[in-house]
Amino acid sequence: MDNIFREFTSGVITALVTPLTPDYGIKKDCLEDLIRLQLRNGVKGFFILGTYGEGIALHPSRRKEFVEALLDVTPSTVPIIVNVSSPSVELSLELAKHAADIGCSAVASLPPLYYKPDMDGLSSYFKYLSKADIPILIYNNPPKQGYDVNVQVFETIAQTVDSIKGIKDSSGRIERIHDLVNKLTNKYFIAAARDSLLLYSFLLGANAHICGICNVMPEIASKIHQYASEGRVEEAVRLQHVITMLRSIIKGFTVESPAIVKELLRMRGIDVGLPILPLRRLSDGEVRMLKDAIRPIIENVITLFDSEYSWEL
Repeated sequence: MDNIFREFTSGVITALVTPLTPDYGIKKDCLEDLIRLQLRNGVKGFFILGTYGEGIALHPSRRKEFVEALLDVTPSTVPIIVNVSSPSVELSLELAKHAADIGCSAVASLPPLYYKPDMDGLSSYFKYLSKADIPILIYNNPPKQGYDVNVQVFETIAQTVDSIKGIKDSSGRIERIHDLVNKLTNKYFIAAARDSLLLYSFLLGANAHICGICNVMPEIASKIHQYASEGRVEEAVRLQHVITMLRSIIKGFTVESPAIVKELLRMRGIDVGLPILPLRRLSDGEVRMLKDAIRPIIENVITLFDSEYSWEL
Protein backbone atom coordinates (compact mmCIF):
# COMPACT_ATOMS: atom_id res chain seq x y z
CA MET A 1 0.00 0.00 0.00
CA ASP A 2 1.12 3.57 -0.59
CA ASN A 3 -0.12 7.16 -0.58
CA ILE A 4 -2.94 7.66 1.95
CA PHE A 5 -3.47 3.95 2.24
CA ARG A 6 -0.23 3.30 4.07
CA GLU A 7 -1.31 5.66 6.85
CA PHE A 8 -4.97 4.66 6.90
CA THR A 9 -4.99 1.75 9.32
CA SER A 10 -8.66 1.31 10.15
CA GLY A 11 -11.87 3.28 10.31
CA VAL A 12 -15.23 4.33 8.95
CA ILE A 13 -15.52 6.10 5.60
CA THR A 14 -18.83 7.76 4.79
CA ALA A 15 -20.36 7.05 1.38
CA LEU A 16 -21.41 10.68 1.22
CA VAL A 17 -24.68 11.90 -0.23
CA THR A 18 -24.57 14.67 -2.83
CA PRO A 19 -26.64 17.71 -1.78
CA LEU A 20 -28.75 18.82 -4.75
CA THR A 21 -30.99 21.77 -5.61
CA PRO A 22 -34.33 21.23 -7.43
CA ASP A 23 -32.60 21.79 -10.80
CA TYR A 24 -29.81 19.34 -9.83
CA GLY A 25 -27.19 21.93 -9.05
CA ILE A 26 -24.88 21.34 -6.10
CA LYS A 27 -26.50 22.59 -2.88
CA LYS A 28 -23.46 24.09 -1.21
CA ASP A 29 -25.12 25.83 1.75
CA CYS A 30 -25.36 22.61 3.77
CA LEU A 31 -21.93 21.13 3.00
CA GLU A 32 -20.09 22.55 6.00
CA ASP A 33 -22.69 21.14 8.42
CA LEU A 34 -22.73 17.79 6.65
CA ILE A 35 -18.95 17.46 6.82
CA ARG A 36 -18.80 18.79 10.37
CA LEU A 37 -21.31 16.19 11.55
CA GLN A 38 -19.13 13.45 10.06
CA LEU A 39 -15.67 14.56 11.14
CA ARG A 40 -16.48 15.53 14.71
CA ASN A 41 -18.05 12.10 15.21
CA GLY A 42 -15.23 9.84 14.17
CA VAL A 43 -15.47 9.49 10.38
CA LYS A 44 -12.02 9.10 8.79
CA GLY A 45 -12.73 9.89 5.15
CA PHE A 46 -15.26 10.16 2.34
CA PHE A 47 -16.24 8.02 -0.63
CA ILE A 48 -18.14 10.32 -2.95
CA LEU A 49 -20.41 10.06 -5.99
CA GLY A 50 -21.12 6.38 -5.45
CA THR A 51 -24.56 4.84 -4.92
CA TYR A 52 -25.45 7.18 -2.06
CA GLY A 53 -23.86 10.08 -3.93
CA GLU A 54 -25.96 9.42 -7.07
CA GLY A 55 -22.85 9.91 -9.18
CA ILE A 56 -23.86 7.76 -12.14
CA ALA A 57 -27.07 9.81 -12.54
CA LEU A 58 -25.36 13.22 -12.38
CA HIS A 59 -24.06 15.22 -15.33
CA PRO A 60 -20.23 15.07 -15.45
CA SER A 61 -19.99 18.84 -14.87
CA ARG A 62 -22.03 18.46 -11.66
CA ARG A 63 -19.80 15.60 -10.54
CA LYS A 64 -16.73 17.81 -10.96
CA GLU A 65 -18.46 20.74 -9.26
CA PHE A 66 -19.29 18.62 -6.22
CA VAL A 67 -15.73 17.33 -5.87
CA GLU A 68 -14.43 20.90 -5.94
CA ALA A 69 -17.03 22.12 -3.44
CA LEU A 70 -16.26 19.26 -1.07
CA LEU A 71 -12.54 19.94 -1.14
CA ASP A 72 -13.25 23.55 -0.19
CA VAL A 73 -14.83 22.51 3.13
CA THR A 74 -12.81 19.39 4.00
CA PRO A 75 -9.40 19.45 5.74
CA SER A 76 -6.61 18.37 3.42
CA THR A 77 -5.67 15.56 5.80
CA VAL A 78 -9.02 13.79 5.26
CA PRO A 79 -8.95 11.14 2.49
CA ILE A 80 -11.42 11.71 -0.35
CA ILE A 81 -12.06 8.85 -2.77
CA VAL A 82 -13.96 9.83 -5.91
CA ASN A 83 -16.10 7.31 -7.76
CA VAL A 84 -15.47 7.93 -11.47
CA SER A 85 -17.56 5.05 -12.79
CA SER A 86 -19.25 5.64 -16.14
CA PRO A 87 -20.36 3.59 -19.14
CA SER A 88 -17.71 5.57 -21.07
CA VAL A 89 -14.08 4.80 -20.27
CA GLU A 90 -13.12 8.17 -21.75
CA LEU A 91 -15.43 9.96 -19.33
CA SER A 92 -14.13 7.88 -16.42
CA LEU A 93 -10.58 8.90 -17.33
CA GLU A 94 -11.62 12.55 -17.62
CA LEU A 95 -13.19 12.44 -14.15
CA ALA A 96 -10.14 10.64 -12.74
CA LYS A 97 -7.79 13.25 -14.18
CA HIS A 98 -9.93 16.00 -12.70
CA ALA A 99 -9.80 14.33 -9.27
CA ALA A 100 -6.03 13.97 -9.55
CA ASP A 101 -5.53 17.56 -10.70
CA ILE A 102 -7.39 19.10 -7.77
CA GLY A 103 -5.76 16.94 -5.11
CA CYS A 104 -8.11 14.08 -4.26
CA SER A 105 -6.60 11.08 -2.51
CA ALA A 106 -7.77 8.35 -4.90
CA VAL A 107 -10.45 7.35 -7.36
CA ALA A 108 -12.63 4.28 -7.54
CA SER A 109 -14.34 2.71 -10.50
CA LEU A 110 -16.75 -0.07 -11.16
CA PRO A 111 -15.49 -2.43 -13.82
CA PRO A 112 -16.98 -1.84 -17.29
CA LEU A 113 -20.74 -1.42 -17.42
CA TYR A 114 -23.26 -2.82 -19.92
CA TYR A 115 -20.72 -4.86 -21.89
CA LYS A 116 -19.29 -7.78 -19.91
CA PRO A 117 -15.51 -7.98 -20.51
CA ASP A 118 -13.17 -10.94 -20.37
CA MET A 119 -10.02 -10.86 -18.26
CA ASP A 120 -8.02 -8.98 -20.89
CA GLY A 121 -10.80 -6.42 -21.23
CA LEU A 122 -10.92 -5.84 -17.47
CA SER A 123 -7.18 -5.32 -17.22
CA SER A 124 -7.17 -3.04 -20.28
CA TYR A 125 -9.96 -0.92 -18.81
CA PHE A 126 -8.09 -0.23 -15.57
CA LYS A 127 -4.80 0.19 -17.44
CA TYR A 128 -6.47 2.95 -19.48
CA LEU A 129 -7.82 4.55 -16.30
CA SER A 130 -4.32 4.53 -14.79
CA LYS A 131 -3.35 7.30 -17.23
CA ALA A 132 -4.81 9.68 -14.63
CA ASP A 133 -1.81 8.98 -12.38
CA ILE A 134 -3.78 8.64 -9.15
CA PRO A 135 -4.32 5.61 -6.85
CA ILE A 136 -7.27 3.49 -7.98
CA LEU A 137 -9.65 1.28 -6.02
CA ILE A 138 -11.61 -1.33 -7.90
CA TYR A 139 -15.23 -0.85 -6.89
CA ASN A 140 -16.91 -4.25 -6.94
CA ASN A 141 -20.69 -4.00 -6.85
CA PRO A 142 -22.10 -7.11 -8.57
CA PRO A 143 -25.79 -6.02 -8.57
CA LYS A 144 -24.85 -2.77 -10.37
CA GLN A 145 -22.26 -4.06 -12.84
CA GLY A 146 -23.86 -7.44 -13.50
CA TYR A 147 -20.89 -9.67 -12.64
CA ASP A 148 -18.44 -10.23 -9.82
CA VAL A 149 -14.79 -9.25 -9.32
CA ASN A 150 -13.63 -11.96 -6.95
CA VAL A 151 -10.26 -12.10 -5.19
CA GLN A 152 -8.55 -13.96 -8.01
CA VAL A 153 -9.82 -11.53 -10.64
CA PHE A 154 -8.77 -8.56 -8.50
CA GLU A 155 -5.25 -9.95 -8.08
CA THR A 156 -4.90 -10.57 -11.80
CA ILE A 157 -5.85 -6.96 -12.59
CA ALA A 158 -3.72 -5.51 -9.82
CA GLN A 159 -0.64 -7.44 -10.96
CA THR A 160 -0.84 -5.77 -14.37
CA VAL A 161 -1.91 -2.25 -13.28
CA ASP A 162 0.40 -0.60 -10.75
CA SER A 163 -2.12 2.13 -9.92
CA ILE A 164 -4.53 -0.39 -8.36
CA LYS A 165 -4.09 0.05 -4.61
CA GLY A 166 -7.15 -1.66 -3.21
CA ILE A 167 -10.78 -2.63 -3.47
CA LYS A 168 -14.16 -1.48 -2.26
CA ASP A 169 -16.20 -4.68 -2.10
CA SER A 170 -19.98 -4.31 -2.11
CA SER A 171 -20.75 -7.97 -2.72
CA GLY A 172 -22.35 -8.18 0.72
CA ARG A 173 -20.70 -11.53 1.43
CA ILE A 174 -18.94 -12.16 4.73
CA GLU A 175 -16.83 -14.88 3.17
CA ARG A 176 -15.61 -12.40 0.55
CA ILE A 177 -14.33 -10.05 3.25
CA HIS A 178 -12.57 -12.99 4.87
CA ASP A 179 -10.93 -13.98 1.58
CA LEU A 180 -9.81 -10.43 0.81
CA VAL A 181 -8.28 -9.96 4.26
CA ASN A 182 -6.70 -13.40 4.28
CA LYS A 183 -5.04 -13.03 0.87
CA LEU A 184 -4.43 -9.30 0.43
CA THR A 185 -3.70 -7.79 3.86
CA ASN A 186 -0.60 -5.54 3.90
CA LYS A 187 -0.54 -5.53 0.10
CA TYR A 188 -3.76 -3.71 -0.76
CA PHE A 189 -6.30 -1.45 0.90
CA ILE A 190 -9.42 -3.45 1.74
CA ALA A 191 -12.69 -1.61 2.22
CA ALA A 192 -15.96 -3.46 2.68
CA ALA A 193 -19.42 -2.04 2.15
CA ARG A 194 -23.04 -2.97 2.91
CA ASP A 195 -24.04 -1.43 6.24
CA SER A 196 -25.31 -4.74 7.65
CA LEU A 197 -21.68 -5.93 7.60
CA LEU A 198 -20.10 -2.91 9.31
CA LEU A 199 -19.10 -4.68 12.52
CA TYR A 200 -18.06 -7.87 10.78
CA SER A 201 -15.80 -5.96 8.40
CA PHE A 202 -13.69 -4.79 11.32
CA LEU A 203 -13.80 -8.06 13.22
CA LEU A 204 -12.43 -9.81 10.14
CA GLY A 205 -9.67 -7.22 9.68
CA ALA A 206 -10.73 -4.94 6.81
CA ASN A 207 -8.99 -1.57 6.70
CA ALA A 208 -12.24 0.35 6.34
CA HIS A 209 -15.95 0.11 6.03
CA ILE A 210 -17.59 2.46 3.53
CA CYS A 211 -20.92 3.22 5.13
CA GLY A 212 -24.05 4.82 3.68
CA ILE A 213 -26.18 5.08 6.82
CA CYS A 214 -23.17 6.81 8.38
CA ASN A 215 -24.36 10.00 6.64
CA VAL A 216 -27.06 10.33 9.25
CA MET A 217 -25.58 8.45 12.22
CA PRO A 218 -21.78 8.67 12.11
CA GLU A 219 -21.74 8.42 15.90
CA ILE A 220 -23.10 4.87 15.83
CA ALA A 221 -20.84 3.66 13.03
CA SER A 222 -17.73 5.10 14.66
CA LYS A 223 -18.64 3.59 18.02
CA ILE A 224 -18.97 0.18 16.39
CA HIS A 225 -15.44 0.56 15.02
CA GLN A 226 -14.16 1.75 18.40
CA TYR A 227 -15.78 -1.09 20.33
CA ALA A 228 -14.59 -3.69 17.82
CA SER A 229 -11.03 -2.34 18.12
CA GLU A 230 -11.21 -2.50 21.91
CA GLY A 231 -12.64 -6.02 22.02
CA ARG A 232 -15.99 -4.79 23.38
CA VAL A 233 -17.88 -7.07 21.06
CA GLU A 234 -21.20 -7.24 22.94
CA GLU A 235 -21.51 -3.44 22.89
CA ALA A 236 -20.57 -3.39 19.22
CA VAL A 237 -23.19 -6.02 18.42
CA ARG A 238 -25.86 -3.95 20.18
CA LEU A 239 -25.06 -0.95 17.98
CA GLN A 240 -24.84 -3.07 14.84
CA HIS A 241 -28.37 -4.17 15.68
CA VAL A 242 -29.44 -0.50 15.61
CA ILE A 243 -28.07 -0.11 12.09
CA THR A 244 -29.55 -3.41 10.97
CA MET A 245 -33.00 -2.44 12.23
CA LEU A 246 -32.78 0.93 10.50
CA ARG A 247 -31.69 -0.76 7.27
CA SER A 248 -34.72 -3.06 7.49
CA ILE A 249 -37.01 -0.05 7.81
CA ILE A 250 -35.38 1.65 4.82
CA LYS A 251 -35.86 -1.46 2.69
CA GLY A 252 -39.58 -1.34 3.44
CA PHE A 253 -39.99 1.76 1.26
CA THR A 254 -40.28 1.69 -2.51
CA VAL A 255 -37.54 4.28 -3.11
CA GLU A 256 -33.83 3.53 -2.89
CA SER A 257 -31.64 4.34 0.12
CA PRO A 258 -30.20 7.73 -0.99
CA ALA A 259 -33.64 9.35 -1.00
CA ILE A 260 -34.43 8.06 2.49
CA VAL A 261 -31.03 9.04 3.93
CA LYS A 262 -31.55 12.56 2.61
CA GLU A 263 -34.89 12.65 4.44
CA LEU A 264 -33.25 11.37 7.63
CA LEU A 265 -30.63 14.11 7.42
CA ARG A 266 -33.43 16.69 7.32
CA MET A 267 -34.60 15.20 10.62
CA ARG A 268 -31.17 16.12 12.02
CA GLY A 269 -31.44 19.67 10.77
CA ILE A 270 -29.31 19.31 7.62
CA ASP A 271 -31.24 19.89 4.42
CA VAL A 272 -29.29 18.21 1.62
CA GLY A 273 -32.02 18.76 -0.94
CA LEU A 274 -33.62 16.29 -3.29
CA PRO A 275 -32.59 13.04 -4.93
CA ILE A 276 -32.10 13.03 -8.69
CA LEU A 277 -34.50 11.32 -11.07
CA PRO A 278 -35.50 8.53 -11.26
CA LEU A 279 -35.41 8.68 -7.45
CA ARG A 280 -37.99 10.82 -5.70
CA ARG A 281 -38.54 12.56 -2.41
CA LEU A 282 -40.71 10.79 0.14
CA SER A 283 -44.34 11.92 0.40
CA ASP A 284 -45.57 13.57 3.60
CA GLY A 285 -47.26 10.31 4.55
CA GLU A 286 -44.08 8.34 3.99
CA VAL A 287 -42.12 10.82 6.10
CA ARG A 288 -44.58 10.32 8.97
CA MET A 289 -44.27 6.54 8.58
CA LEU A 290 -40.48 6.81 8.61
CA LYS A 291 -40.45 8.95 11.77
CA ASP A 292 -42.83 6.62 13.57
CA ALA A 293 -40.75 3.59 12.62
CA ILE A 294 -37.36 4.95 13.63
CA ARG A 295 -38.41 6.86 16.78
CA PRO A 296 -38.07 3.93 19.24
CA ILE A 297 -34.76 2.90 17.69
CA ILE A 298 -33.29 6.40 17.96
CA GLU A 299 -34.65 7.03 21.45
CA ASN A 300 -33.02 3.83 22.69
CA VAL A 301 -29.53 5.21 21.89
CA ILE A 302 -30.27 8.94 21.97
CA THR A 303 -27.40 9.75 24.36
CA LEU A 304 -24.86 8.69 21.72
CA PHE A 305 -25.92 11.36 19.25
CA ASP A 306 -24.25 14.74 18.76
CA SER A 307 -26.54 17.23 20.49
CA GLU A 308 -25.64 19.98 18.02
CA TYR A 309 -27.47 17.98 15.35
CA SER A 310 -30.35 16.67 17.43
CA TRP A 311 -33.13 14.56 15.95
CA GLU A 312 -36.47 16.21 15.13
CA LEU A 313 -38.91 13.32 15.33
